[in-house]
Amino acid sequence: MSALVRPPVRIGPVTGLRRVLTDKRIRRLLVVTDAGVSEAGWADLVAALILASNRKPVVWRGVHGCPGETVVERCAQAYRSGRHDALVAVGGGSVIDAAKAAAGLLGEPGSPRLAQFEGLGQFTGAAPPVFAVPTTPGGAEVTAHAVIAGPHGRRYAVSGLGLRPSAVLLDPALAATAPREVVLDTALDSLLHAIEAFFARAGTPVTSGLALRAVGRITRSLQSVVDGQPGVSRELGFGCLLASVAMANTNAGVVHALGYPLTSEYGLSHGRANAVVAPAALSMLGGNDSERHGALLAAWHGRPAEVGAAFAALLDELGVPTGLDTYCVPDGDLPRLAGLAATYRPVLENTPVAVTKPALLELYRRSWPAKVAAAT
Repeated sequence: MSALVRPPVRIGPVTGLRRVLTDKRIRRLLVVTDAGVSEAGWADLVAALILASNRKPVVWRGVHGCPGETVVERCAQAYRSGRHDALVAVGGGSVIDAAKAAAGLLGEPGSPRLAQFEGLGQFTGAAPPVFAVPTTPGGAEVTAHAVIAGPHGRRYAVSGLGLRPSAVLLDPALAATAPREVVLDTALDSLLHAIEAFFARAGTPVTSGLALRAVGRITRSLQSVVDGQPGVSRELGFGCLLASVAMANTNAGVVHALGYPLTSEYGLSHGRANAVVAPAALSMLGGNDSERHGALLAAWHGRPAEVGAAFAALLDELGVPTGLDTYCVPDGDLPRLAGLAATYRPVLENTPVAVTKPALLELYRRSWPAKVAAAT
């Protein structure tokens, strides 16, 4: 993993944070971040901008990995003990999800536990405002839900209208300071957000249009961005934002159902887990609707012949290892993983084809040896 790069003295849209803090009642802000983003200097810089607007920031650096229930509850406690008025999430999806979930808890009466609110729209209280400053391409900054790791690593979602950030400050310079692997995995995840949103049962002409524009921008700029070339990070950032909006209004699909257990059981990053199983799963989706498949390929930079093969070729170009065997996933564990993937019913039911447990197992098997995944 490449070294973190110190931020420049002046940054662009993030300076707009002072302008969005127009509510005079917001005086004390909890800046939520993790150790890596803090080391890069972004959290302190955001805190300085808040201080310059005559408000009082406190930086809380307690997020690590996929946020667990304890992390979220500690974040909420830090907010209460400091008598804060709002949260500012500075970081990737994990940081933003932690801040949003903490806001949901803070809006509920009594001493609630996070697990009580699993599911759609369970947070109904008046949550404090969350301002998001994403440091990687992602999607958490535009959604009203957060993904949390429960006991034994099981991931689940909490949601409610109050979790959607009040404002998002997007600055391509932030992604430029992230390690290459982080940018790569989150950008690949954003590309999959766009593709799954395009094929989703819940899709609409509006979300399909956003998804196609996202696919074009991301595939056109991804290689250059991860290679560190200047001047293209804005293109990738805007493409990932479009993908996030499309996904937030449609939900994900089978790729995410396959990816979640790989993260909880083997520690693969969310984006990498999805990317490794994507070639096999996308080949199944692409063969379901030739007209939509053709429209997606027309938007893809380079116009490849088949979406699953195109994604596999993209991974090869970017130097991303394929095959679950590469990531030390034993083939004997695949039936158990299929059983875990089958529990993610909302995303499976959003997939345009019926996906049974045997079908999930077959997709894992196709994704296991690298040579099979690349050929699918």
